[in-house]
Amino acid sequence: LIACAFTPCAAMPLDKYVAMERSRPVPPAIARDRFLIEPAITSVQLSPDGQRVAWLRRQGNNTGLWLTATDRIAPRRWLRRVDAERLYWSHDGRWLFLVASKSLRAIPIDGASGAGILASFDRPQDWRVVGPDPWQPAAMLLLETQHRFGVGEPIGTRLWRVTPGGRRTLVAFARRRIVDVAVRPDGHVAFAKLVDGNRHLVTARSDGGR
Repeated sequence: LIACAFTPCAAMPLDKYVAMERSRPVPPAIARDRFLIEPAITSVQLSPDGQRVAWLRRQGNNTGLWLTATDRIAPRRWLRRVDAERLYWSHDGRWLFLVASKSLRAIPIDGASGAGILASFDRPQDWRVVGPDPWQPAAMLLLETQHRFGVGEPIGTRLWRVTPGGRRTLVAFARRRIVDVAVRPDGHVAFAKLVDGNRHLVTARSDGGR
């Protein structure tokens, strides 16, 4: 394919193309156990304004939250120990949302009030973090799928918007399982991907609200 970018493929016989590829240097083999090593640095995220970088770094048995400015190399450990697995910047860049297996936590970067747990995931419902609301200054979108006791099929999915301070707003509800959403600047859902049997069904919200 590389050769075809510079030489018409029809003008090059197949045997010459094969010989050219065989003449390339053989890359060194990577040991299998190298693929099993867990990285020490994970979930590296650039702030919306491009001025800061945040990441999670494992040291021994602890995972810390680190930040640095993009115009200088001066990493700072913001929190010594967190139980997060992923992190997100808020749309305004003033908050970091830390996602753990059983909770969603908000951390202010500029000393604002409202830090703490926004949602707990240790309930019978299925929870999934969609990500930051792209239109609100500081908000996360969560999907909560409810099940009847002992029944695998969901009875409904709620889309929640949560903000620092613990405020939770219901954005949408569907009888089917919601897989993904796209929201509009006015806060309503523009598109939603739903589970419909063995397929996905994409729905759009009209200007009239239907």
